[in-house]
Amino acid sequence: GLDAAAMERLTEDLRRSGLGLSTRAALSRKVLVTADVSKSTDYVPFFEGSVSEIDVPILDGEKVLGVVTVEGYAPFDSQEEEFLTILAGHLASLWKSLELVAEVENLALTDQLTGLPNRRALFQKLDSEDNRLNRYGGKMSLVMMDMTGFKEINDSYGHLMGDAALQAASHCVRECLRESDFVARFGGDEFVVLMPETGAEEASAATRRISEKLADIRVSGIPLKLTAHFGLSRYPEDGKKLAAVLKKADDRMCEGKTRPGYN
Repeated sequence: GLDAAAMERLTEDLRRSGLGLSTRAALSRKVLVTADVSKSTDYVPFFEGSVSEIDVPILDGEKVLGVVTVEGYAPFDSQEEEFLTILAGHLASLWKSLELVAEVENLALTDQLTGLPNRRALFQKLDSEDNRLNRYGGKMSLVMMDMTGFKEINDSYGHLMGDAALQAASHCVRECLRESDFVARFGGDEFVVLMPETGAEEASAATRRISEKLADIRVSGIPLKLTAHFGLSRYPEDGKKLAAVLKKADDRMCEGKTRPGYN
């Protein structure tokens, strides 16, 4: 019955005051039935004319997920208390199910080695950015990045060192970007970077930062002298869909590999 602004204001008042019957129920982890709210110093009114209140904590073991709070115009009876207790139990189960679904979805979109978004997450991001750019306009720079030298690391130090090098490289790339930029592991030793509202000059500066930082990476004290090759493309100059822009970045990266002196 409260509008969003009133709910936000009252919630903040409760948080600051430390009062509230729901707070007491949460701290005690027990159902709290208040037959006459006018006699409670903890009662904070949400609705005019309320006589009673019942507060039922939503529990996951000892962890408090929330509190079901209901105000009434008459005292609550035992049947209503039982019903709300059962409801709180169902809410706890639903809450845990939603958390599990969210965890599974997150795992499906995360590269397990580097912790970066994976290829599937990248294409979801491309779709959402396509919708945003089509609706509001703007520009975007994309970088396809191919790390070099990993075969030598694996051959010289083993695959565990190669994995550690990829983890260090992914952390390095993330550190060189803005909060608004998006980086994903495309596969193997390839990464893709999306830089919203970024032109060619700014994107090139970012690739230079990445190259410089990669060269300084050490794993277990061993200087790996990592390098990378980049392909840069821009929206909308290189395509009206970001998948096409990404393909252009990939083509340019591959073209660079065929140039004399590329290793």
